[in-house]
Amino acid sequence: MRLFGGLVEFFAALRYRDFRLFWMGLVAQITGQQMTIVTLGWLAFDLTESPLALGFINLVAAAPRILVGLAGGVFADRFDPRTLVTAAQATSVIMLVTLAALTLTDRAAVWNLAAAAFVIGLVQSFDEPARMSLFPRLLPDRSLIPIAVPLTSVAWSSTRIIAPSIAGFVIAAAGAGPSFLVAAAGAAAMAAVMRMVHAHQATSGRHGTMLGDLKAGAAYVWGHPVFRPLLLLAFAASAFGQGYMLTLPVFQAQVHEVGPRELGYMYSSAGAGALAGLYAYSRYFRKRSPGHVVLGGAGAFGTMLVVFAITPWFEAALVLLFIAASVGVLQITTGQVILQTLVDDSLRGRVMALYGIQWGVLPVGGALMNGVAQGTGAPIAVAGAGALLLAIAAVIAARGPALRAVTLPQAGPSPAWA
Repeated sequence: MRLFGGLVEFFAALRYRDFRLFWMGLVAQITGQQMTIVTLGWLAFDLTESPLALGFINLVAAAPRILVGLAGGVFADRFDPRTLVTAAQATSVIMLVTLAALTLTDRAAVWNLAAAAFVIGLVQSFDEPARMSLFPRLLPDRSLIPIAVPLTSVAWSSTRIIAPSIAGFVIAAAGAGPSFLVAAAGAAAMAAVMRMVHAHQATSGRHGTMLGDLKAGAAYVWGHPVFRPLLLLAFAASAFGQGYMLTLPVFQAQVHEVGPRELGYMYSSAGAGALAGLYAYSRYFRKRSPGHVVLGGAGAFGTMLVVFAITPWFEAALVLLFIAASVGVLQITTGQVILQTLVDDSLRGRVMALYGIQWGVLPVGGALMNGVAQGTGAPIAVAGAGALLLAIAAVIAARGPALRAVTLPQAGPSPAWA
């Protein structure tokens, strides 16, 4: 009964119609995005038989999120985020249908894939801050943000387990073209949802030039005693922590000397750990000191990566991946809750865009780990990165009293389904 009650509390934000529709659209959209990543990677390798081509596609997709991510936040603060998300998803549909047509007619080439990956990454640079700016406006008040953020994270974590399998099944059965078409359907579903939800009006803020707004957003974050250390920690955790996911094929082949099936077990263990961490946050950690949770989660994540990297036993590595993903998601989720709850509405898009840049940093961190692994071995590369993350978390904890002391409003009782 306690478990059932915990699940009811975990999904409480879905009682609100607009957020419920948004969340269902988000699941469809992210499923399509994950399928796109898998299909692009598979097709790039199938065309070239080169791991470098796969890495190139990943970096091309990540580049726009680093270069223009903050500009996407400016747009989210200036315009209706529903319009931005609709336009972004419509563009994604066009690109994915084009890729499907090229693939089905045997005209796909690596430069096509790279161009599409860049455009899709550019679209996500505007889509993500708009979505993150929108969903708090679908809730009655800010006190519900701590129970809504884990649900948005569930959309990512659950689809990370399911979507690659769907893509693999479709590719095996019908090829890459139909897989792109299924991904396009996910983007179209989110565009349709944007026409159905009603958002609370954001607090209006004065807008100047694009450059002025960019500077204002960066200055706001840098001058904020909580946001500055929080974002520095997020970037460090992405570069030196989450990038480990891109080294798992090396651990599978060279460290544990197991097959592709066991590599799937490694990814699934991390995905299941992320889901467990989200449930633990909602059930046990949401009402604890958020600063301590985010700092402790980052430190524990770095520690678990060090232990995972040096363990010689495959079964133990699976357990450690589960734990590492669990504590890593505590840091990510709590950080987003703090930002979404405390940020000024007129700057929400820019602040969340800065926070979202961490996902563009992730493949760069993974590439650096793999580069170090080329010369020293994957265990030393990942253990070194984990130790560096632990050290950074310790320094931020020591020099960030405002982050340690931050408090958030608690959500009241949930109403009936609406």
